[in-house]
Amino acid sequence: MSEDKPDSKKWKRSDKISLISAIISIVVLIVFVSQTLALREQTAYLGTQTSILNNQFTEKDRPWIGLETFSDEGNKITFGYTNYGAIPDDNGTMLLLYRHTPITKNDLESSGEGWSQIGSVIPNEHRAHFFTDLPIDFVQSAKLGTSSLYLGILIKYNYENDKQGEFGTLVNYTAGTFLNLDNWAK
Repeated sequence: MSEDKPDSKKWKRSDKISLISAIISIVVLIVFVSQTLALREQTAYLGTQTSILNNQFTEKDRPWIGLETFSDEGNKITFGYTNYGAIPDDNGTMLLLYRHTPITKNDLESSGEGWSQIGSVIPNEHRAHFFTDLPIDFVQSAKLGTSSLYLGILIKYNYENDKQGEFGTLVNYTAGTFLNLDNWAK
């Protein structure tokens, strides 16, 4: 009589199933971890894209007031400005400075006097303005080229929930030519 002895070297069916289950579990774990890492990376990209889109909306959907033209009409210096933005500004103000010596951005920004109201400027609205108190001899000497005339314009305005914008320019007028020295916008 022969007795069936269990062969210790043979795999039992249950051992094979356990091994296959363990391998499948490891594969599923690896796939899960890699998918989680990919999801985190996509979430970071989505956050960056959302931030860029918000900045684009913020920059586009606001007033952008800027200078268009300078001209010498007789004995008056005139300039034009336009709101290139998508919404009107609220309660804008303007400062105009002139002199024979250069004007700096700091000169404009630190000036507490001479501001005048320009009100709201709607999108694509063009306005003309001139230096009302500019002495005729300043204009004439600059036109002839006997001296330079430096002009500084700073426009400040509010919009949407007390946000602030500004446009500034520095110009040199001599020998009948306007030379733009600096522009800035905020």
